[in-house]
Amino acid sequence: MGEKLAATLGRGPAALLKAHGAVIVGADIVEAFTLAAYLEENAYRQYMAMQIGESVRLQRVGAAGVPREAVVAEPLQEDLGPLLLEAS
Repeated sequence: MGEKLAATLGRGPAALLKAHGAVIVGADIVEAFTLAAYLEENAYRQYMAMQIGESVRLQRVGAAGVPREAVVAEPLQEDLGPLLLEAS
């Protein structure tokens, strides 16, 4: 499991382990703690945003002075989810 986690982390600072929580690494304890706080805050914001419903990306149509009615909402197709590892 450790090798799989190391491969998933790569040069990144964090990974989420399914049914286990987060693993955060940093150059020192202060950096690791700061990244953990950011992860927690962003996870909460993502959760709250997901309560709204389907994600959409707004695109401007025409020049800068276009009225709001001309803005088109399209479903967001990108997978923005976190990395998950199955516990073994």
